Amino acid sequence: MTTNRYSLPFRLIHWIMAAIILMMLIAGQGFRGDIPDEQRIFSLTGHSSLGAIILCLLALRLLLRLTGLSGRPQQDIAAWQGFASRVVQAGIYLMMIYLPATGILAARVHSLPVQPFGLASISTPDPARYEMIRPLHEYGTKVLMVLLILHIGAGLMHRFLLKDRVMATMSLFRQSR
Repeated sequence: MTTNRYSLPFRLIHWIMAAIILMMLIAGQGFRGDIPDEQRIFSLTGHSSLGAIILCLLALRLLLRLTGLSGRPQQDIAAWQGFASRVVQAGIYLMMIYLPATGILAARVHSLPVQPFGLASISTPDPARYEMIRPLHEYGTKVLMVLLILHIGAGLMHRFLLKDRVMATMSLFRQSR
């Protein structure tokens, strides 16, 4: 399906996921070693719950994308910009799969109980495995941050410097020219 904007469901999922991912990146700062275990368990519960929501939204987003129901706006941009956009977007999708996967693996061997939505713990403590897996999750977070900076920066460049319609294809609101 060719259109001048992505479908409304796809745009809503995009912005909901953007907000949750931003919350996750901010909340990740709350895992410092100097906080009490009760606070860390509370943070882990919220973090794992949001991660589960991201996985569900990602599955829906991929379904919309793969079935063509997301829409495919035509972009009048330079070839190198299209290539860069595809590389960064592919990287973001990859990280949206990689981070929950490594997060689940880390949660499974965490020394504290990890209870998505406050339900039963999914943890079976194994400190040695946790020490192997945790850096993989942290590295992925840093890669995602770089990709998001590139993605957001490109969106802002299109909106304010190039003043083209690229940003309007994902906007929830109508943008005047």
